[in-house]
Amino acid sequence: LVSAPEGVFKFSNLVAREEDVKVNIIGYLTIDNSRNTVDGVECLGSIEDLKRIMLAKAVDEVIFVLPKAYIPEIEGYIMDCEEMGITVRMLLDFYDLKMAKTQINYLGNLPMLSFHTINLNENQQFIKRIIDMIGAVAGLVITAVIVLFFGPAIKLESPGPVFYSQTRIGQNGRKFCCYKFRTMYADADKRKKELEDQNMMKGAIFKVENDPRITRVGRVMRKFSLDEFPQFYNVLKGEMSLVGTRPPTEDEVEQYELHHRRRLSIKPGITGLWQVSGRNAIEDFDQIVALDVKYIDNWSLWLDIRILFRTVSAVFRSTGM
Repeated sequence: LVSAPEGVFKFSNLVAREEDVKVNIIGYLTIDNSRNTVDGVECLGSIEDLKRIMLAKAVDEVIFVLPKAYIPEIEGYIMDCEEMGITVRMLLDFYDLKMAKTQINYLGNLPMLSFHTINLNENQQFIKRIIDMIGAVAGLVITAVIVLFFGPAIKLESPGPVFYSQTRIGQNGRKFCCYKFRTMYADADKRKKELEDQNMMKGAIFKVENDPRITRVGRVMRKFSLDEFPQFYNVLKGEMSLVGTRPPTEDEVEQYELHHRRRLSIKPGITGLWQVSGRNAIEDFDQIVALDVKYIDNWSLWLDIRILFRTVSAVFRSTGM
């Protein structure tokens, strides 16, 4: 929430009157010198701190409750939000703004001006989630079969757990534990630093050709993308989707430029446009971002279905995945 203290009080009271509105206000940024907690809402700093707050916290939306005279001052802040893929809303009292990719809708009975960079409305998100849950249940059944065949082989070749977990960055900076079948030796993470000079990718992503940390069983599983199946558990939990962008690691996100963060504006997916566009031939992170943004800008249920079919085809042909 970006507002003067009186605007915070006004907005909090308006929301409190709306029984169907559930808003988790993590704090507000003031446009004056006040630093007081207002109606239980903590002041996180001034409006100049907006970018820092969005980078440091999981922010889904930024709501501006400002005097009309202040509108010319906030264009840069709106552009920062849009560049990162974060939805912007304004409390409409007397504003009459016309900008690209804007929508006038309602939060309960409160008229709001929204700036969307994601092409999903609530109904489409619901349908996508239903498809995710159905796909996740089916995927976990297959995962159980894979465990029976490959679980013993993984442990026999390399001591350690069958499953590998790693902290990944999800939608709008949320951290979650991503699961895969272990395809590398147990000390793989410790050996990553010694291989950094062999990174074949340009930008904030890591990949080594003929990575010596990968086991023989792991190479077979990776060829047919079998190592990815435990991620269906992440889909079932709602941390990932069947189709989305690749979930990056924490150290990758630390290297992001601001516009790269737009790929975090949707849930990461087990597969996506990059994976079915010949990911093995792409060596520039900016190309990956371009494909991710193309997916976000052109999203439809039909596009998801096409990507899923292309993914199945790529897995059986052991190409592109």
